[in-house]
Amino acid sequence: MAERPTYAFGPFLLDAAERRLLRRGRVVPVRPKIFQTLKVLVENRDRLVHKDELMAMVWPDTNVAESNLTHNLSVLRKILGQDGETQYVVTVPGRGYRFTAPVRTPVGGSIAVRPFANMSPDPEQDFFCEGLVEEVIEALVRVDRLRVVSRTSSFDRGLSRLSAPRFGRKLGVAAILEGSARRSGDRVRISVQLIRVADGIHLWSRHYDRVLGTISEIQIQEDVARAIARRVKVELRTPNARRARRLTTDNQEVWRAEWG
Repeated sequence: MAERPTYAFGPFLLDAAERRLLRRGRVVPVRPKIFQTLKVLVENRDRLVHKDELMAMVWPDTNVAESNLTHNLSVLRKILGQDGETQYVVTVPGRGYRFTAPVRTPVGGSIAVRPFANMSPDPEQDFFCEGLVEEVIEALVRVDRLRVVSRTSSFDRGLSRLSAPRFGRKLGVAAILEGSARRSGDRVRISVQLIRVADGIHLWSRHYDRVLGTISEIQIQEDVARAIARRVKVELRTPNARRARRLTTDNQEVWRAEWG
């Protein structure tokens, strides 16, 4: 089941699961189609929503006059108290509408792991990346109360070109884990980053540096996967996670000269 998160903007809280709009903790009466209009705009706030698209999403099985949408937006702006200084819904003449107010949303509950990129010239390392992702997914599945999207869904070729926020919304998750692996001789660097779907903010990034030969590739995959799962568990359970994290490595001095 897709996540239905709560969105906060200004003094308002939009509870998508309960289909409620609250202002400073008090329920604001909103008719269903007006609520749906607001929900669609908030969930697609990273882009312009064209008029026809918005109407199709609010009235999916009904042909209605454009005046219905105009009415909804007028009422919605009054409910939100939009004026010259406070803008929530902006009209782009001849094109559509955009929700422009900053939105905050809690992280947690669900995650998808995108295919890790092979940054080495050797195509054989694609297998290492695939095995690493499988280990990461398996480790994340063991995290209590965390919903992990299956490898089949997250590896869908139709999603490969989407940005992290749009990728996450397509799969209905709160966070995305991306990564890459780069090999040089007997050394391998695995880089990962955790991205909040709601606004594209990087919650956490890290490099894992390992030396091949001392342990097997499978052991490296298992070791790094467990380390990633432990950190993801912390990040997704922290309500006030910092908006940005500083990149760190296990052995920064060793890698500085080679990787730059």
